Amino acid sequence: LYEVAALRGDEEEMVRQIETAYRLDPLRPHYIWLMGGAYLYTGRGQEALEFWRKTEQLAPARTCRGMTEYYLTKGDIEKAKEFHAKFEKLEPTHPWAMWMSGVLAAYEGDGEKARLTIKKIEEAKMGPIAFNFIAYVYHALGDLDSYFEYMNRVLETHAAIPMLVMHSPLLAKARTDPRYLELVEKLRKRLGLTK
Repeated sequence: LYEVAALRGDEEEMVRQIETAYRLDPLRPHYIWLMGGAYLYTGRGQEALEFWRKTEQLAPARTCRGMTEYYLTKGDIEKAKEFHAKFEKLEPTHPWAMWMSGVLAAYEGDGEKARLTIKKIEEAKMGPIAFNFIAYVYHALGDLDSYFEYMNRVLETHAAIPMLVMHSPLLAKARTDPRYLELVEKLRKRLGLTK
């Protein structure tokens, strides 16, 4: 229901659904990450940061992941890199660690390293979910043509992550492009949803 609300663009309902899930299972690391993410993605960044700090001992990897994104949205690349490094130590093989390395490289202006990350993601053979990660790195590089090319592959393979596509501040540039509305409409149609 959280993902459905995200896809519909209903931010209030998205937050309400994940708050309910978190209340029912406050020890689940995934819910801790999603809860902070819902705050971050709905413009409540300070609440996200406070929540992740409060729950850091319960879900250290997921809170480091969230705080990496938080600091990137604030333009604090050094702090983002610090939390990303902590995440990598905790979960070195997690796909998120790989694509966020590419995003960070792009934010630092190291296009070569970012493109190398894309190659690593392709070689890791993660399946269709990898199209998301490649798209996100291209977005960070400012290559929206490649971003939309890969996001269309995401749609074809039913591997979309609605919360990120619709709400992540890290993907905000794409939302100003006319192709974004087409992408969202295709995604909603495939899932039988209308706004």
